[in-house]
Amino acid sequence: PSHNEFADLTLHHLGYLDSQTSTNAAGFAAEIAALNALGVPTSGLVLNDGSGLSHDNRVSPRHLIDLFVSLERQPEWPDFVHSLAVSGVRGTIASRMTGANTWGRFWGKTGTLTGVITLSGVLFHAHDGQRYAAAFLLNVVSNSTSARAALDAAVAELAKDRKNVAKPPPASPR
Repeated sequence: PSHNEFADLTLHHLGYLDSQTSTNAAGFAAEIAALNALGVPTSGLVLNDGSGLSHDNRVSPRHLIDLFVSLERQPEWPDFVHSLAVSGVRGTIASRMTGANTWGRFWGKTGTLTGVITLSGVLFHAHDGQRYAAAFLLNVVSNSTSARAALDAAVAELAKDRKNVAKPPPASPR
């Protein structure tokens, strides 16, 4: 679930903890420092709020992939990934990606603004047992239903058995 006010207040709090200034700018500086400490490149990243609701935010799929890859190496990874929505099971993607290769296997976060539809997360591949980070950001969207269907189709393509593996592994995120 989205907790936009909580996210905005958390950004302010991070800024206050770092610089005794409770502002978006101070929070953004604290976030950049944390991302740098994780080894996540931040060039081109612009955040104007904690919730992601500002049309002035600038983030690329590469930023999100680098973040997922970095988080996977952290002890908090299991807690983080278990907080995500699960395709066909719970959250904002409970009714989406319900095919045999995707049901319960894509753990992610959606985003919706006027003209913007996003989907990012981790695919626990049904056939090769690998984890794949995926980030899709669509701008200038005129039909959100079609955009979501396109994103779900992209995940379904990623989830196909391209290596002809005989027995799929379990769907749990290890």
